[in-house]
Amino acid sequence: MLAGLKFDQASADYYFGLIRYSQETQYWYHISRIYSKTPFDKTMRDYLIAENHAYTFQTALAIRETEALMKSLNENQSTILNRDFIFLVKDLEARLAFQQGQVQKSKQLFESFITELPKYEDEFQRAWIYIGYARVLRELEEWEGALKALKKAEATSDEYTRLIIEREKFILKKSQLNLRS
Repeated sequence: MLAGLKFDQASADYYFGLIRYSQETQYWYHISRIYSKTPFDKTMRDYLIAENHAYTFQTALAIRETEALMKSLNENQSTILNRDFIFLVKDLEARLAFQQGQVQKSKQLFESFITELPKYEDEFQRAWIYIGYARVLRELEEWEGALKALKKAEATSDEYTRLIIEREKFILKKSQLNLRS
């Protein structure tokens, strides 16, 4: 990934090509597929930086970067190398709202694209988007909707992701039970 961030696509492709699919590496294999399918360009680099800032809770930075990404994607739709990339950016935007405690806003952001999500070819990334959406719905106590989102996420073949889905179902059920008692 570092090679890609330096716009050295040949090296990035080489290293991603070394990640083989096996039971031990399938999660990393699936994560790397988007980077091996989509050439590293400024947009991909900016997305990775914004996502890193989101994961490290540098929320203000991540929000500014995501807003700039959305603006760039809206202005330059004809030059986007990966048509599915918009799903990742919108997902990041929704996750950031959730991270800030703006649960209703996060739901609205997810719902602005969730009906189009079946068109997203990457079943692994699609599953993680459904998991994020289910977490938002769980927070809003929309149990049935959360369970439906998790059922859609089950389409992934990645065992680790499937384990996370089962964990999310458990948390969902426990949340429901705690509310009743």
